[in-house]
Amino acid sequence: MSARNALSVRLLLLDFEASTGLSELSEGERNVLAALILLGGSEGLVKPADLRHQPPAASLTHPTYHRMLRSLIERGIIEYKSDVADKRGYAIVLPSVALQKPEKSRIAV
Repeated sequence: MSARNALSVRLLLLDFEASTGLSELSEGERNVLAALILLGGSEGLVKPADLRHQPPAASLTHPTYHRMLRSLIERGIIEYKSDVADKRGYAIVLPSVALQKPEKSRIAV
């Protein structure tokens, strides 16, 4: 990938993060959210142990990981669910618009 293409991708990602509000999250919060997305948290429950061992979240210290989870829950982006069938885990409750591809970038490259 050329430097120009890499820059274009980075600018597109920054634009997407700004338009969805994800740019307000800390790096640790984005790592935990990315791990949850990779494990299908937008479609169902993700077991805490699975989430903790996903590479974006695995690099965080234990206390930081739990602070990031608590912060994402407090922001209303994710939630912890437990149902009667003894299934427990985290799920994304962020409005679906934030997980969709933006219609058009506002940044010209």
